[in-house]
Amino acid sequence: MDRSAILHRRRLASLVIAVALAATIVGYGFGQSCPKPGSCLTAHQNPGCENTDCCMLVCSADPFCCQASWDSMCADEGWAWCAASCGGPLSGDCLSAHEDPACYEPTCCDTVCQSDAFCCEQMWDDVCVDEAFQLCVYVCGGPLAGDCLNAHADPFCWEESCCNVVCDADPYCCNTEWDQTCADEAFDFCTACGSPSAGSCYASHGPNCSDEVCCNAVCTLDSYCCLVAWDGYCVDGAQAICAPCGASGALSCFAPHGPGCDEVVCCTTICAVDPFCCTTAWDTTCVATATDVCGGCGNPAAGSCLTEHDTPFCEEPNCCAAVCIEDDYCCTAEWDAICAIEAAEICGGCGAAEAPSCLFAHASSGCDDLDCCALICGLDAFCCEVAWDAVCVDAAIGECALPPCYGVCDGDLDANGVVDAADIALVLGSWGSSQCGDIDRNGIVNGGDLAALLGNWGACD
Repeated sequence: MDRSAILHRRRLASLVIAVALAATIVGYGFGQSCPKPGSCLTAHQNPGCENTDCCMLVCSADPFCCQASWDSMCADEGWAWCAASCGGPLSGDCLSAHEDPACYEPTCCDTVCQSDAFCCEQMWDDVCVDEAFQLCVYVCGGPLAGDCLNAHADPFCWEESCCNVVCDADPYCCNTEWDQTCADEAFDFCTACGSPSAGSCYASHGPNCSDEVCCNAVCTLDSYCCLVAWDGYCVDGAQAICAPCGASGALSCFAPHGPGCDEVVCCTTICAVDPFCCTTAWDTTCVATATDVCGGCGNPAAGSCLTEHDTPFCEEPNCCAAVCIEDDYCCTAEWDAICAIEAAEICGGCGAAEAPSCLFAHASSGCDDLDCCALICGLDAFCCEVAWDAVCVDAAIGECALPPCYGVCDGDLDANGVVDAADIALVLGSWGSSQCGDIDRNGIVNGGDLAALLGNWGACD
């Protein structure tokens, strides 16, 4: 049975935390240690381990594992979070017996373990496998059941309402096998590609979309789009298959030609309003709409998106379009200070909850304080376009009213003009972290910072 498509979609939920954490901790340099040689489940001297998802997950909670070595505590954490938990990236197949507890598909794993705790506390044995088949495969809506729109050897399929409709009409599909006849019936009963009321193929909404050819093409690859919802994945699929927004060789959004155009954000926005522009031709009407919505974005003379100016638009096309979708004043009147701050937030990562501190250098762009980040990026666009390096940190320390961390001199962490015992307490309180106390700014508070502090002991010059 081909379960690859549905398993991929189902596993996305269990991996989203790890992916989000990975995006954050790469900014702290942890990504350089993931993956690295060595099992995530056994201790070894080098930092990091061989499974990227597990490595990122462990290091997000325990930075030592990616900064120093993968010791026994890291191995224990790897075991608990990656191998012995439902949805863990190193958990075994739910439909095959293995000596470890739990399995990688979170919904099925949770369902089985609710009825048989042994499977998540001791091992995933043959009994657990049988239960997984009964609870996750041989039932309408089972998380490991086959695709409703494609034939497979087992009965049932994963979308519950469609499965029930088909099996009410043809019990064979749930008693014996979901064969090609069942798949054809699912297409007849559960899809309505091409309905004018189904909504654009380039915007998220309920199942199906109004362009029959594009809808069928996308749903053949991802039946979720015609059975449950036309979500962001389906929109991405439509853009890739039916509308070459931003594709190599795509032509300007401000001249008529074939479907699609070169600026992804602008193209996607226009096609959500007028699908003709992405299915048939980017005609003069599409050009006029693009001019109203995105016109002028990307003009090298328009000025930096991160700096205020008294004319509309800015020079980076996708950032400009994204800001103007949120605030059309920026493209109809002037690119003022508010537009520059919005650009720093939307395009530069400024103010994001997961962004690293403005007081520490990191490989990602932007930092956690929106006002400070926007101010510094307006002075030095590199900080929001490439990386928040030591130059950006120095500028933040000098220009922004941030919480005390570096005072009159290095080591004066409480900014009282004296390096004394109170500053030692701050260093020890943040030991091993990358927080205030990292005097030498190498990403971790350790003996080097304590030595620097003692070297500046007393009143600042």
